[in-house]
Amino acid sequence: DLSLAVARLRAEVMQLEGVNAELRSANRDLERQQTRLAAELDAREAELNDFDPRTTKILHLVRGPDGRLAMGSLRGAPAAGAPPAEAAELQALSKENAALREELRRGSASAIAAGDMQRRHAEKQLDRFKKATRKYVQDFREGIYGLLGWKIEMKGEGSAMRWHLVPRYGQAGQELVFQFRPPKPGSAHVADFDLLATDWAEELQEDRQAMAFLEVYGSVPGFLAAVTSGLVAQLGVPA
Repeated sequence: DLSLAVARLRAEVMQLEGVNAELRSANRDLERQQTRLAAELDAREAELNDFDPRTTKILHLVRGPDGRLAMGSLRGAPAAGAPPAEAAELQALSKENAALREELRRGSASAIAAGDMQRRHAEKQLDRFKKATRKYVQDFREGIYGLLGWKIEMKGEGSAMRWHLVPRYGQAGQELVFQFRPPKPGSAHVADFDLLATDWAEELQEDRQAMAFLEVYGSVPGFLAAVTSGLVAQLGVPA
């Protein structure tokens, strides 16, 4: 059924749009996370280097309160002897920062690669869907043309939508144009179409039998059937 097929295709489109939205949201989350981690690393490095050695004087204690030689300095500058504890802490923090940056780089690269793969997969699905839809619409139009004898195209949008019909058995330039007419509120009648003015439509005004289906019965299918019968009769009996 055409309506079920269209509904199924629309559902697939909505699903693909949802996948794309999720991918965009995931990428934004990754970008925010990367920005936050980079800011934290910069802040930590700034804390470790929060003084200017050109303007800040570092004091070294030669002897402690008990008169023994000091093993470190007030600010972390090493005295002669073993490396100070603050220097070791600084080195450990630097290694930790480097490890965090490497983890962030690898994690971001992995997440971006996964996101790109999902995006490419969604794009392929959408492309296959578009091709299948075009093929389906083309087959439907050819079926209408072969079964009913009319090539039908919709042109325009909204209230300006027009239905253009070209006959299978007609001559070049023959075309009928209809405009959709919705039913009135509270009316039991279904929606219908109004025949618009074209050169061929003006000629068909002389065909009283065909026009009776529109003017008397209000039947567009009856009108098209009468026009088709007249066109086929004009072709004559094949030899």
